[in-house]
Amino acid sequence: AVRRWMLFRHHSISRGVASSSMEDNNTAMSSFVPIADHDLEAVCHPKFPANKLRILNKIQINGPPQGFYNFDDASNNSTNSNNHDVHQPSAASSTSTTDDSDDNEQKILCGIYTYEKRHDSVTAIAETWGWKCDGFFAASTKTIDDPNKPGFGAIHLPHFGAEGYFNMWHKTRSILAYMHDYYLENYHYFYLSGDDTYVIMENLRNTLKQMGPSATQDPLFFGGWVPMLNFNFINRTHLKKPFEAHFMDGGGGYLLNRKALKLLVQDIFPTCHDEFISSCEDVLVSDCLSLVGIYGNNSADHTGAQRFHGSIGRLMIEESTGWKLSEGWGGHVTRYIKNTFGGVLRIGVNSTSSESIALHGRGLKTPIELKRLHAFLYKSCPNRGSKTHNN
Repeated sequence: AVRRWMLFRHHSISRGVASSSMEDNNTAMSSFVPIADHDLEAVCHPKFPANKLRILNKIQINGPPQGFYNFDDASNNSTNSNNHDVHQPSAASSTSTTDDSDDNEQKILCGIYTYEKRHDSVTAIAETWGWKCDGFFAASTKTIDDPNKPGFGAIHLPHFGAEGYFNMWHKTRSILAYMHDYYLENYHYFYLSGDDTYVIMENLRNTLKQMGPSATQDPLFFGGWVPMLNFNFINRTHLKKPFEAHFMDGGGGYLLNRKALKLLVQDIFPTCHDEFISSCEDVLVSDCLSLVGIYGNNSADHTGAQRFHGSIGRLMIEESTGWKLSEGWGGHVTRYIKNTFGGVLRIGVNSTSSESIALHGRGLKTPIELKRLHAFLYKSCPNRGSKTHNN
């Protein structure tokens, strides 16, 4: 049994400095990056590759609403083969502004999975994007309740089987069950990702507002679609198009609303892959929800560009590199996105929504890298316009 739980909320942070240097981003919330003097150069003077810089410069915080890709548009029907039982926001909600929604319906609990050796990254996340959640915790191998120690906000969360990447499925089941058992009625949305993911909370909230009432009234499973390929432990017989199925990529994280989380934990988890050991937690969560007709919600914007990015490395690939669609997992994902969203090749800037929500992978493995991305996005370093900042 778990002996102690601790929820870390953003208002309990007692360290760091706030900066309101938002310039033209018009952000609603200030940035929050405690930067030690010896880290200032590494955080504030990054040398981003040109292709990554083009992608990051496209992303806006609190920018114009980008709506959602419309699968019902007659011009898309001939190119989209994946339109099966996927909830889409109404046309009205897809184009609505974000000024008149009730923020009381936007309480988001954020959880990340980690382990003790990665607690420095837990602190970096709490100090960059984690404090903007309404509740935040890190599911780890050790509880840290001393605010002066790295990883403050981490809880030791036991699960079935051994600790390790190979058993991410049961760690994820434990995290989602913990969210359900202790906080189901306190939050409207529940977001989960790893400790090498950066989330732009303002854009997540704005996107949810664009979905309108359906975001809380219907079961919501929200993230970035990737192809289901040949996972031999998945039964596809209940799908309308078994070999064209998708799952929510865990790299960029995914979000469930209260109805989806309740259904998943209470009705599905007891019998869905309950003793299976696997690292493919995102595939298995998606598979379990698909058993009751929840295939995940489209998060692409109205142009088909993506909001959730499971791999910064794949995102940075451009046509000029000579990269082929047939190459590796990235090729499968890019080909799937191309076939699903209008038959258009989407790599690099063309794959990046200006209303992007989550970035994961290469360049986010250390606290410095997390703070560097945060400082760049929020333009919160001194002399942001100088050449040393790649502008």
